[in-house]
Amino acid sequence: MSAREIVEEPCVLRQQHQHDDRHCRCYKGGADRTLLDNIEPVSLQKETYYSRVTNEYTKQRQVRAASRPIKKGFQVLRQETLASGKLYRDPDFPPNDYSINFSGITRRTYEWKRPLEMVQNPQFFIDGATRFDIQQGELGDCWLLAAVSNLTLHPHLFHVVVPRDQGFTHLYAGIFHFKFWQYGRWQEVVIDDLLPTHNGRLVFMHSRNSSEFWCALLEKAYAKLYGGYEALRGGNINESMVDLTGGVVELIDLRSPASNLFPRLLKACRRGSLIGCAIESDHLGVRPESIMSNGLIVRHAYSITRVTAISLATAPKLKVSLSPATEDSITPFNSIFHPLVSPSSCKGQWSSL
Repeated sequence: MSAREIVEEPCVLRQQHQHDDRHCRCYKGGADRTLLDNIEPVSLQKETYYSRVTNEYTKQRQVRAASRPIKKGFQVLRQETLASGKLYRDPDFPPNDYSINFSGITRRTYEWKRPLEMVQNPQFFIDGATRFDIQQGELGDCWLLAAVSNLTLHPHLFHVVVPRDQGFTHLYAGIFHFKFWQYGRWQEVVIDDLLPTHNGRLVFMHSRNSSEFWCALLEKAYAKLYGGYEALRGGNINESMVDLTGGVVELIDLRSPASNLFPRLLKACRRGSLIGCAIESDHLGVRPESIMSNGLIVRHAYSITRVTAISLATAPKLKVSLSPATEDSITPFNSIFHPLVSPSSCKGQWSSL
């Protein structure tokens, strides 16, 4: 079979007034797609566009961007720090009072120390990361702690935020990094391990074990993301959940709950969703931080760690206070957790479960 010569069709230059591109915004919808008279010509559109992107202000921005140093990632910074033989010092989040309070005025004197200066054998993780590690400090960021508590229940999500490639033994250089979801992408936050202390103890978020430091370093990275520790004082758990997962938040008002509330919670929990709750102080006479009769604290964020249904017939300890008509029923049950609240402070027949 003989090979045939392939000849391209000649390129035909169409006149501008023909407007045969039916997707152009100059045409109005319809079968005939008539040309609109009040639309500026294509040439004018292009001239206007190019004049906008090449004006003097844009040129100045391009010059400033070119002169700005390229932001280095964690791996590059660690290698450079190891080669220098010194421990890393974060130039963007210095260890001073301005990193704690925007005004630079604090009620006490803080001393910034590295974990190696506080304990003999610091570790990033001790037997993994669990919600029981987290202890709230003097900063009112329970909305962050509750979300982190939920995150520890999902290791595949947790180690996106807290990478494993760091610690105090192999390749230690005083530098750590974390990732948070910001504006549609994961943003890496690099910090040093200098932490604010008072009388030799950590004053903010820390671990139950004094030799474990992933909690304190995670909080410091989150504080750097928002400009300082003061930015974390007070917030909503839905905000931190988005930053830690990149997911979409759904708010449910329990003052007028839907009839299918429990099936929705059960389905969300089984699919690995992070769920939290809080008690709003919208009633007269109820102040924030006040403790209710059941032991829960108003305006404190709680993480829901489990959603399940309990058969009262299999819970003999509870049947003493239940009527015979409800002994064989199935009761929805939510397990909540807060790092600041001890189990003994919760009251009621469900508190010890």
